[in-house]
Amino acid sequence: MKYLIILFFILLFSKNVLRSDTIIVDIEGKGDYTSIQQGIDNSANGDTVLVYPGTYFENINFNGKIITVASKYLLTGNDIYINTTIIDGNTTGNIVSFNNDENSDAILNGLTIQNGERGIYCHETSPTLENLIVKDNYGFSLGTGLYFRESYSVLKNLLVTNNTGISDPGVGQLHMGGGMHIWDNSNLSLTNIEISHNSSTAGGGVYLQNCTACFTNTLIFENTATYGAGLVLVRCADLQIINSTITDNHGGLGAGILCVDNSHPELLNSILWDNLPHEIVFFSTEEPNSILLSYCDIRDGLSGIFPQNNGTIIWGFGNIDENPLFVGGDPFSYELSENSPCIDAGTPDTTGLNLPATDLAGNQRIYNGRIDIGAYEYQGYGIDEPDTSFIHNLYLFKNIPNPFKESTTISFISADYERIKDYTLSIYNTKGQLVKRYYGSKDDFWVRTEIVWDGTDEQGKQVAPGTYFYKLEYNGNAVVRKMTLLR
Repeated sequence: MKYLIILFFILLFSKNVLRSDTIIVDIEGKGDYTSIQQGIDNSANGDTVLVYPGTYFENINFNGKIITVASKYLLTGNDIYINTTIIDGNTTGNIVSFNNDENSDAILNGLTIQNGERGIYCHETSPTLENLIVKDNYGFSLGTGLYFRESYSVLKNLLVTNNTGISDPGVGQLHMGGGMHIWDNSNLSLTNIEISHNSSTAGGGVYLQNCTACFTNTLIFENTATYGAGLVLVRCADLQIINSTITDNHGGLGAGILCVDNSHPELLNSILWDNLPHEIVFFSTEEPNSILLSYCDIRDGLSGIFPQNNGTIIWGFGNIDENPLFVGGDPFSYELSENSPCIDAGTPDTTGLNLPATDLAGNQRIYNGRIDIGAYEYQGYGIDEPDTSFIHNLYLFKNIPNPFKESTTISFISADYERIKDYTLSIYNTKGQLVKRYYGSKDDFWVRTEIVWDGTDEQGKQVAPGTYFYKLEYNGNAVVRKMTLLR
C-alpha cells in the first residue's frame, strides 16, 4: 500500500511538471487575454503565450517565467507574423525585460519590438531570442536596441535597425551601443543577424566590453558613431567573427572595428569594406591589442588596419584585398555578384566552425563545394540554363515572360520516380528578404507544374520593380533562378 501511495504522488507530480498550456493573446478580445503581460502573469513554466497579430502598446517582463512568448510565426514559419505582431513601448522604458534568472528555455520568438527607450533588456539572464525585429528605439539607455549584462543568450535571425542612442552630457555619460550593448562576462552566440542604421557615440552597431561572443552570418552596415561605427571591443580577449560582412559604416575613429585595451578578435571568412575612415583601428592608449585574420577580404589589405603602434596584426592564410563586387542596388544589397573574388575563397576546411546550414538569406551555406567569404553564399544566379547540380531529375525552367510587367509563370517538371512530395517555391528580393512563398505537393512525374506570380508580396501588395530570385526546394535540395519585374 505504501508503494502505491508513493507511485500515486510520483505520477501526480510528473503530470503537473509535464503539463503545458497555450495561452492566446488577441488584441481584439478573441483570445484568453488582450495584453501580453496578462498572458505572462497567468502562465506557468512550460506554457506558450501565443500572440495574435496587432500592435500592443505595453512594456512586458517575463518575471522569471520559463515560457515561450511568440507570434503565429511559431506555428507557420510565415514572416508576415513577425512584421504584424508588434510590441510598441510608446517611447518609454524597456519594452521587453528579462531580469529574474530566466534561462535558455525562456523564449521570445517572431515579433517586432519598437519605439521604446530600449528594445530588450537582459540582466543576469540568458533567454533565447529568435526571429525578431528590434527597431526605432531612442533614448539614453545603453544598448538602445538590446542590452546584455552577465548573459549567455542565444540570438538567431534578428534584424536590429534604426536604434538611436543619445549621450547625456548632464551626467557625463557617453552612450555606448546603438544596436547592442554586451558586457560584464556575457557570452553570446549570434547567428543570422543584420545590424544596420543604428547610431551611438561609441559602437553604433555593437559595443562589447569584458565579454565573449561569436558572430556568424552577420551583416553590419550603415551604422554611425564617433568611435567604432560598426563595433567597439573593450577588453574582449575572446571574440570570433565568422562569415560576416561589415561594410559602409561611417564615423570618426575605427568605423569598421575599434579595438580598445587588450582586445583580441579573430576574423574568419569575413568582409570589411568601405568602412570610413578606417576598416580596423587599435586605440592608441591602454593595453595593446591584436587581431587575427584568415580568409578575409579587407579593403586596402594590411593598409586598411591602423594599429597606432599599440598591437599586433596576425595576417593568416587566404586573405585578399579585392573589391567584393556586391550586387548593390537601392536599398543596398551585400550579396555577391557572379564575378566576386569572394566566391569559393573561404577556408577549405570548415570543421569545428558549427556553421548553420544556410547563409543570411536562407540559402545553402556551402555551395559548389567550398564556402564563400562574407555573410552570403553565391548560389549561381544569372545562369542561362536550368541548374540541376543539386536536384537530379528536377528541372526548373526560366520564368515566362522575363522581364515582365504584370505576371510571370514559373514552371518545373520532375522525372524523380520516388516522387517529390512536398515542395516550396520562394521569391526573394536582392536583400535576401522573403517576398512570397508557395507550398504544394507532387505525386507524379513528367508533368509540368506552373505557378503564376503577379508581383505581389504575402500581404497582396505590389512590390517595387527590380531583380528578384525564385528558389525551388524539396527534400533538402534547392535550385535558384533570377527574374526582373518592370513597371
